[in-house]
Amino acid sequence: MKSLLITIIFTLSSFLSQAKLLLPSFFSNHMVLQRKSEVAFFGTSDVSQTIKVFPSWLTDTIKVRTDACGKWKTALKTPAAGGPYTITVIDVDSKIILEDILIGEVWLCSGQSNMGWSSVEKHQEILDELPTINNPQIRVLQMTRYASEIPQNDIRSTWKTANPESVKGFSSIAYFIAKKLQKELNVPVGVINASWGGTAAEVWTPEEVIKNSPTLSMYAALQREAPSRPHLPGRLWNTMIHPLINYKIAGAYWYQGESNVSTWQGYAPLFSAMINSWRQAWGYEFPFYYVQIAPFDYKTGNANRSAFLREQQAKVLSLPKTGMVVVTDQVTDVKNIHPEKKIEVANRLA
Repeated sequence: MKSLLITIIFTLSSFLSQAKLLLPSFFSNHMVLQRKSEVAFFGTSDVSQTIKVFPSWLTDTIKVRTDACGKWKTALKTPAAGGPYTITVIDVDSKIILEDILIGEVWLCSGQSNMGWSSVEKHQEILDELPTINNPQIRVLQMTRYASEIPQNDIRSTWKTANPESVKGFSSIAYFIAKKLQKELNVPVGVINASWGGTAAEVWTPEEVIKNSPTLSMYAALQREAPSRPHLPGRLWNTMIHPLINYKIAGAYWYQGESNVSTWQGYAPLFSAMINSWRQAWGYEFPFYYVQIAPFDYKTGNANRSAFLREQQAKVLSLPKTGMVVVTDQVTDVKNIHPEKKIEVANRLA
């Protein structure tokens, strides 16, 4: 027994003394970094190590020491736009080289199924577009859909260059936003798709924000459990938003609200609290643009409630740096909760 304990201790000590140089998965080949900014860049290694960072657009080498937990963090100044660049990261034993990095605009796209609607759902506009997609100045990052009770610090996916394969299953609206921004700004654009169909705004809001408000807690308790989606507060904030809070973004786009129609009375304070919590987590007041939900024949007594929810969405315009897109004129079939005209929605958002 004693010899087994010694072996375990020795093995654990060896493992800890040989900690690998690691970066979060969103620091990957093909990524886009926000332009004209100081972007956080960080990772882990062994304790008391000197980490050297060589961004190819800078002339100086950046040096930073790991802390007692092996964590390190620095800031990289980014130019107006450009690329492709590399970032080389070195510790005493390891080297990581990130390649094909662009510097431009980074936008987070989130919400429920209308934001996530894609070629998988046979959306005709993106199906028509797919064969022609070949723009290396557009990059996409698809957040993996899973939920957790605990905030996560990393993700399960990496950046990809926009092409027919990488955009297959990716948010139509997010792609068309990137296409318009890239053409009009003439800079690289990266879009992150963090969306999940059927989800209420509560799951995208930190749990403590909901719990600290009796009103928000009351309405959150009315969300029903379903096998296809999480319904408890904070579950997708933890996995699909929180890991990104140190990744610099230009702003966010949001398309959601259908799953909060039955509790429309609490939507304005909920949505406002969600936006404020995101901005607080990132540490700056980034622009937040959203879509007012489209008319739909709910056939469950919620027809008027959806109009009330649209009013609630309009109230959130009182927050600074917010904008709302109206799409009522784009609806040709009120029996389809997923309006087909996603290109026009994307163009209005962008």
